[in-house]
Amino acid sequence: MLEEIIKNLALLDCLTELNSTEWLRLSTDFTQEPDELKRVAFIKALSTHSGVPVIQIQTAFSSLTQMTLSTDAKERILFELQKTQTGATLKITAFQQRSIFKKMNLESLSISRAQWNILISRFEQQQREHVTRFFFLSTLSSIKRVSFDNLSDAATLSREQPARKGKRKYQEEEDKDISTTKRVAQEYREDDGINPFIFASTVKNPELETKLEATGVRVGVPLSPATPEKGYPHLMRTPGKTKVRPVCEIDNAYRLFKPVTPYGKVSGKDRIDVRKASQARITSALPKLVFDRAQPVQFTPTRESILGRSGTKRESLLALMRESAANVFRAHGATINSSAESRSKHWAHIVTSCLIDFLEATPEDPEKEIIPVVPSTAEANYNTLEAIELFVRHKLLNKDTDKIHIYVKPIYSGESLIPDVLVYKLNWSETNKKGETIQCKELFYIGPQSHYRLTKSMHQSIGLLRDTRETDLPSEEMQVDENSNPNIMFR
Repeated sequence: MLEEIIKNLALLDCLTELNSTEWLRLSTDFTQEPDELKRVAFIKALSTHSGVPVIQIQTAFSSLTQMTLSTDAKERILFELQKTQTGATLKITAFQQRSIFKKMNLESLSISRAQWNILISRFEQQQREHVTRFFFLSTLSSIKRVSFDNLSDAATLSREQPARKGKRKYQEEEDKDISTTKRVAQEYREDDGINPFIFASTVKNPELETKLEATGVRVGVPLSPATPEKGYPHLMRTPGKTKVRPVCEIDNAYRLFKPVTPYGKVSGKDRIDVRKASQARITSALPKLVFDRAQPVQFTPTRESILGRSGTKRESLLALMRESAANVFRAHGATINSSAESRSKHWAHIVTSCLIDFLEATPEDPEKEIIPVVPSTAEANYNTLEAIELFVRHKLLNKDTDKIHIYVKPIYSGESLIPDVLVYKLNWSETNKKGETIQCKELFYIGPQSHYRLTKSMHQSIGLLRDTRETDLPSEEMQVDENSNPNIMFR
């Protein structure tokens, strides 16, 4: 019975309220249901629909079913239910009056009262001041479990268009069994590219160094601080005065550097020069662009969050941002001459969509909106996928750990909307082969302006550093190298 009531509630108009008679009938239906799980689900659904808190409904139903309850007491309880429900209705009405919705066809989206209440609740939880198109459609897509593209198409229908013969409806997608072995992407390129890594460490590990050298890594190169450059944190230089930048750090002990990617204007193994980018030029070239600089954000993927995202169709970032990533690069002064070069520019997720819903991420500054994507070269996007995302996915699906905390900090310079660097910090705990619980930390520097893609041998080098967790912990069992340069420590 309660399941049928829940289904009927979803069919009501978003501004339709329950009256006193209906509240009384619902309290009786609730009391007569013997299944506790169904009772809990019913109260939650009723709360989501009406906007009345769960605790208020539970307390009210407990009192309304008492035979000794006076008429005056009953009326007061019903009045408070109605008062709270009316407050939720006024919130929905006010929310729908926001300017963002004046250019949307809300009727075609078929948003139920419960869905409006969830939208408003998430809006308030994130302490937002303005409703953006991205927030609205992404949140609604998550609530309805439907494609962002379909919602975007429906929302932008002109009000002047003739009505469709059949009103567009969206069915909630049923949960599906997801195979944990589903192939999500090709791990690194099968290439014979060189390995330009330089290894630096605060501990001595001869066995590891030998293995690294076999993959092409240069070991034992003394590094010293280099003259800082915009967009390159923690630069070092070799005895030959070659500037190198950090690529990754594993467990505060092992670090890999590579030569700084030179600036260039065409695709290749170069870095796109955006140092002269100006906000005025970007706005003039891309008046439709809906985008701002991404802010630091943190999120914690789990095995459950990955399985929940499997099979979910990604939203069209072109539809979302209103411009292609290639056009953003052009507005920053990049020369893009062919369609192939255009396709090598991506909107890259910094809140990884295959690991977690971006709505579960938390901005470092609660007053800032979460911007989950940045313009990036394809190579940088693949570097993130291959070195970080697939690793995290494997760890969680393999049940090596139950969660991994990820913090992402975009670093910008000048007036550019393309980050110089994305800093990824990963933290988690796991049990090694000795049965010891160890704390694991990783730090990666991804360059969204760079066309350099990590090669197979470079990924093998990173894997060797990660494998040290299964042998010896450097902090406990390895001798500290007193001759190592303290300046290579970076944060």
